[in-house]
Amino acid sequence: MTGGPPFQGSLFAEDFLRDSIGTLDDWQAIPDSVIDELGTDLRKIFDNLPTNHSPNESQTEDDLIWPVLDQLGWTQNLKQQNLSFRRREDVPDGLLFTDAAAKQRANQVAEEWARYEHGEMVVESKRWLLPLDRQSRGGEMSPPSTQMLRYLRRIDDLTTGKLRWGILTNGAHWRLYYAGARSVSEQFFEIDLAAVLDLPGHNDGLFALPTDARRHWLKVFALVFRREAFVSGPTDGQTFHQRAIAEARFYQERVAANLSDLVFRQVFPDLARALAAAQAPRQRRRAGGGCRARGAFRGAAAKRAGAHRKRAFSELAGRVPGRLAGLGENRAARRLRCGDRQSALGPDEASAG
Repeated sequence: MTGGPPFQGSLFAEDFLRDSIGTLDDWQAIPDSVIDELGTDLRKIFDNLPTNHSPNESQTEDDLIWPVLDQLGWTQNLKQQNLSFRRREDVPDGLLFTDAAAKQRANQVAEEWARYEHGEMVVESKRWLLPLDRQSRGGEMSPPSTQMLRYLRRIDDLTTGKLRWGILTNGAHWRLYYAGARSVSEQFFEIDLAAVLDLPGHNDGLFALPTDARRHWLKVFALVFRREAFVSGPTDGQTFHQRAIAEARFYQERVAANLSDLVFRQVFPDLARALAAAQAPRQRRRAGGGCRARGAFRGAAAKRAGAHRKRAFSELAGRVPGRLAGLGENRAARRLRCGDRQSALGPDEASAG
């Protein structure tokens, strides 16, 4: 499988999505023929949306987003349910239920905000290709991602953690949020469905997805967003997402353990041996150059002694400038070095010193 990954976010690790997801029973239970059929049905839905005429939010939602959700098994929903007690400030586009019984329980509640306790996921739709992380032109509304995060915080409080999933989409990009993630704003999963379906202008260039990669990522999309992914299994009592997050965490821990073993058992010992081998010739050269080192030391000592002699000459010249005025510094210093202090100063000054 080649081509660049058509997803972003860190809810699931890339290595898990590319490889180890195939070890899950959920993946193996879906044959390629079902995925190919799903791809055909989804392309028909996209073909019915006039994307070249920049469809607005309502058209994108009605003609694309809800039909795609229907293909994924989300047939039970309520639209425009107010999250606020009084004003209509926080009104997600849709509330999804796993079955008709859950929707019926929600409809028996008078307050719209209280119906979220019976739902499974909230949906927020945006117009075709609207950027999900940028504010609209004119600054009239916050970025869609900020809006979704606000919805999830509000719903988490209202339902005491019973509803923690949200879908944010502009038709082309589908993003799944989980309110239980460590960093809800970063640990999402987004997939470029337009590129996966090979829509014109969305799967071009150097990182275009080949056929096998597009089938793989369409299967990932189906597994992550379909209704069955949010229903607990009959054997282990876990949903697909719970198994997927656990498997991804286990995969990361296994990779980290293998990397640690590689570093401490192979890389560090090899590095230590290489450093020791590189130091040996240098130590031999250092041992053979001992005489040169001692000569350099003696030269440095002689230089320091010369500086002391010059300072001594200057002090003496200050005391008897008359006799030293015509005597060169080097000559007087040489006499001082040889102990001929009387020659340099004369008998009177020498006795006076």
